[in-house]
Amino acid sequence: MKYKIHSKTAKNTNSRGKAYWEGKDFNEHLKLTYHQTSYLYFTKNYPPPRKVLDAGCGIGRWVIPLAKANYDITGIDIEGEALDTIEKHYSAGNLSLVEGDIFNMDFKDNTFDIILSMGVLEHFENPNLQKNAIMEHIRVLKEEGILLITIPQISFVRFFFHAPYRKLLSLVRVFKGIKHHFVRYYYGQGEFQKIIEKCELKVIDIVYDDLIEPYNFGLTIDYPINRLFREGNIPFKANKLGNKVFKFLWNIHPKLVCGGIGFICQKKHFKKS
Repeated sequence: MKYKIHSKTAKNTNSRGKAYWEGKDFNEHLKLTYHQTSYLYFTKNYPPPRKVLDAGCGIGRWVIPLAKANYDITGIDIEGEALDTIEKHYSAGNLSLVEGDIFNMDFKDNTFDIILSMGVLEHFENPNLQKNAIMEHIRVLKEEGILLITIPQISFVRFFFHAPYRKLLSLVRVFKGIKHHFVRYYYGQGEFQKIIEKCELKVIDIVYDDLIEPYNFGLTIDYPINRLFREGNIPFKANKLGNKVFKFLWNIHPKLVCGGIGFICQKKHFKKS
């Protein structure tokens, strides 16, 4: 069952997603992609040339590596500042950037071979908004196209350590009269798969989404366990203990520790000839 993550800081509706990348070291942030299991899976199974859309591209952590790998890549984001950051660091003939809303994209139907939604949909508290975003992705996806959606998953570690802490923290804030605000959902695999399938998509493959050594999401992103496993204040970089524990649990089963899960989807009515 999914659970909510809250923050004391109100989400600025005119600045969706900005909190994730604002203040990040650009080059360090970009480096993570090359260590990401879903990126390695994607480039291996869906090599270029392909026309790809990154819906909610942020400061380009995926669009720049994909452009360098010779994909025809378009990034769309509501934050013009994020797109400006990309342009300051990289430009190429096969990279296009569009300032726009993923609920109403200015692309024709059946435009893209592949659409990426990397850690975006979990930020919509209203399930109708989430569904509307997915349906808009489907509209601009080719009939035989692929939609890759990643979301944070409820791992064993999160369920037994992080979730109880966050629930207790929320109760304390309520008791003290401190307002808290929705940030994101964490999902179980089956639960989010049902959401996808209700949008007339079929899941054709699964990829466990995390970072390979020396980085990981599973043990370095969630308080309070990140204090034990993270290397200093470096985001997502694990210390020696963190790398050993992560590798041990991952080898038993990725669901125990991985920070996210990716769903590779196609339109339900599409059949290979």
